Amino acid sequence: MNLFTWQNWPVLVVCCGMLAAAVIDWWKFKVPNKLTFPLIVSGWVLGLLNNFELVPDGGQGGLGSALLGTLVGCALLIPVYAIGGMGAGDVKMTMGFGSWIGAFYGMPDGFYIIFWAFAIGTIAGGFIALGMIAVRGNYGQNVQNVRDILGDFASSKSVGEVHDKANKPAPAGTASPMACRCASASSGTCCTCTRFEPAAIPGGVSPRRCLRGSG
Repeated sequence: MNLFTWQNWPVLVVCCGMLAAAVIDWWKFKVPNKLTFPLIVSGWVLGLLNNFELVPDGGQGGLGSALLGTLVGCALLIPVYAIGGMGAGDVKMTMGFGSWIGAFYGMPDGFYIIFWAFAIGTIAGGFIALGMIAVRGNYGQNVQNVRDILGDFASSKSVGEVHDKANKPAPAGTASPMACRCASASSGTCCTCTRFEPAAIPGGVSPRRCLRGSG
């Protein structure tokens, strides 16, 4: 079956939205709420309209599937957000993806699509990150970052505590010589390290905090 046809117009809509988010994220290091919230809510609206069979070729899911897809998208990325591996805008964009996929495909098919999109994106992001590490040669710093992240998870009692540790600023007036630069692909993210000028962050910054807006 060819997915990219007018009969599958919801798939085209969500693909355009994800492509727009990827371009903006790469350019501005931020996914704006003006893009994420409308995508989330419009997926819910599509699901609600599908409940009453008001949309031609609107898909098999309803409002419940759209809401569940939104929750799945959020749950998959919360751990990555907690360690400072991505901004909130990335999470909200994946929630929008889940909203539309749930509304169009229904459950459980929508769940499998969202999960495998996340898994494939994570693998692709991992290869991109490995390439960036190889080019920059920051092996030691990245190994230390992984140790810090695993240590945060082991010593924390909640996701919120992990997030606070990952985004804890350095002492005022100083800046870490390394920052986390996220290599995102689809709904997956991997973190590698890149140098920046200390003067660029006058108030100090966590060594693993991403150079991106929070979304």
